[in-house]
Amino acid sequence: MSAEVLLSWPAWAREQRKLGASARACLREIAVLADDRGAAIVEIAWLAQALDRSERTVWRGLAALEERGLIVREERREEGHRAASRFQLVRDPARAINKARARVEQLGADVDTVAAHAIDLNDNEGLRTALAQACSEGWHGPSANRLALTLLEHGPRQFGRIAARQARYEAMSISTALADVLTLAWIELRTSAMSMIKARSPWAVWSRAVECAVANESLASAEDRAAITLEGILPEDGSAPSSDASELYVGIDELTGPLERFIRALRDAGMPATLAWAGSVRIAHIAAHGSQANAHTAAARDATLQSLGIGPQAARAWMTLLVGSRRGTVASALHADESALATQAQVVMKAWRNTTLVA
Repeated sequence: MSAEVLLSWPAWAREQRKLGASARACLREIAVLADDRGAAIVEIAWLAQALDRSERTVWRGLAALEERGLIVREERREEGHRAASRFQLVRDPARAINKARARVEQLGADVDTVAAHAIDLNDNEGLRTALAQACSEGWHGPSANRLALTLLEHGPRQFGRIAARQARYEAMSISTALADVLTLAWIELRTSAMSMIKARSPWAVWSRAVECAVANESLASAEDRAAITLEGILPEDGSAPSSDASELYVGIDELTGPLERFIRALRDAGMPATLAWAGSVRIAHIAAHGSQANAHTAAARDATLQSLGIGPQAARAWMTLLVGSRRGTVASALHADESALATQAQVVMKAWRNTTLVA
């Protein structure tokens, strides 16, 4: 029996077929920027420039990827303003859908016998009518089956953002979270059917019901999220990571707590948000999985940073911004004040600009 090989996200993106040129290009660029969980924070303007396409074309490509269930896009806001979107790559949406299909069929639906088409996401009256008929049929009949088909066809897009949040909070794969959320969506559809029938927008009520159900089942708490600190990435005493450092994980979600000021300093210095996030995740990963003495050298030699357009000098300066200088003349992100952080961020920016000019 051969072992299953888990492809890197860029390799996985290259394996996806039957995509248009714009969708394929968007997927591959996001895959390059993604952390090990497949999450990336990316600006639309970055994609347009990197792919030499208009923003309108980029939006069309992203819509096609969402339709295929290969990505989940979440809007973000910073200080009240729209910020770069968070993208979650979905390695195997078909597996999640098949798992949800089996669970829905165990609950009484027979999706394989459906002859009608799925109800459109914008068709509130169609959803209302199907719900009323399913209730009258006792949830055993063509209307219930059509609703199940609608869930499996449109659910990954309609409830994908909820699944992405669930995956983050409960530390599970996006495919597993998606299967769980789709199952909950079917249960909520049946238990809240009368509320949806009476509502002005049944689709919106369904989404809200699923969101509340997932929140009630979530294992995460506000205290758990607030407990995330720099320890394990940057110990208080400046010592190297412990012997089990290989088990440490650093991704987008680990940099949204105390380390966010580190990324904010880079952005204030003029760095694109996309690169600030992708580069910082990689720098923190290197710092967490090696000794502090060799962190700067490891960053300078790192192929992933180089693929992002970050040369050796910029990589060393970036590592200094996070962990401080080897001789202690520059404080780490944990101990530096805002002024010192801003000064070192400017050093990183200057080195990065020089790299791009040479390239």
